[in-house]
Amino acid sequence: MEHSTNSLKFVFKLKYYSNQKEKKMAKNKQYILSIDQGTTSSRGVIFDENYEIISIGQNEFTQFFPDSGWVEHDPEEIWTSTLEGCRSAIKQSKVDPNQIR
Repeated sequence: MEHSTNSLKFVFKLKYYSNQKEKKMAKNKQYILSIDQGTTSSRGVIFDENYEIISIGQNEFTQFFPDSGWVEHDPEEIWTSTLEGCRSAIKQSKVDPNQIR
């Protein structure tokens, strides 16, 4: 019984230190937040260091058509939509904001 208890302690320690190393490595990762401002919506996109998409947050905004062939947008609504898209992308990614450039 003594042997199996020591083996379990060893396995536990090995897993613990392995997880700690992975967490430390994950904390060293850097991410990029990019904004995609479109005609109908704002997007926040989180990329990892290999330019793989981690998450996307998207929010639409109102379009106004004051005349034929014209389109207008409220700049405050665009700004709010952009912030919400970025916040959504960060929340979905579960990335520490301090790791975003």
